[in-house]
Amino acid sequence: MAEFDQYKNDYQRIVERSIRFGGKPHDFYTKLKAEYFISILRERHPHEKNLSLLDVGCGHGVIHPYIKNSVGKLTGIDMAGEVIAMARKKNSGVSYSTFDGEHIPSPDHGYDAALMICVLHHVPPLKWADLLCETRRVLSPGGSLTIFEHNPLNPLTQLVVRTNVIDKDAVLLRRGHLVRLMAEAGFTDLESRYILVTPFENAYARKLETALGSIPLGAQYYVTGRARSE
Repeated sequence: MAEFDQYKNDYQRIVERSIRFGGKPHDFYTKLKAEYFISILRERHPHEKNLSLLDVGCGHGVIHPYIKNSVGKLTGIDMAGEVIAMARKKNSGVSYSTFDGEHIPSPDHGYDAALMICVLHHVPPLKWADLLCETRRVLSPGGSLTIFEHNPLNPLTQLVVRTNVIDKDAVLLRRGHLVRLMAEAGFTDLESRYILVTPFENAYARKLETALGSIPLGAQYYVTGRARSE
């Protein structure tokens, strides 16, 4: 994923162009995912106020302004060193570092929670399981991992991926496949739902989103689970 350095200055423009038919800017979807993630953290860690959170494959850290005040320490890692440098300049109070895509620079059980947003579809499928196992290694027993991914069953998502040069080598995985991979990697108490059913912000749209979370209509989905105690 270090090749993303070549898009470091054009990332936002490329993404905006690929999703413009939906009528909402990229920031709308980022904020919505942040809301979901904060809700997951509160549910998974109701009594922990100073969580240490690792964002694996964080890129420019566009979600970090919306989640950093909900945790005690936020760390972002990515293979793209120039992108990480840009994220570091933009987001004060967040710790950033590069990694090789395989070995997370952390001791065992170094974090309470971890996050991946649209990362796995850029990872070679044969390495999906390894990255999940490595992420579990750095989580404390019972620590949570939440993954957001594109829904390949949504035709509009397929259109976005096809028209986005950043996703030219993407391999999308279905929600059920990711659930199985996480279970095999040692995650338990797994929950998942489809999100981004509509590009609207009103109360009716939110209710509709909640009601349709189990149906593969959303543009994306998330899976969350706990690191199994050894």
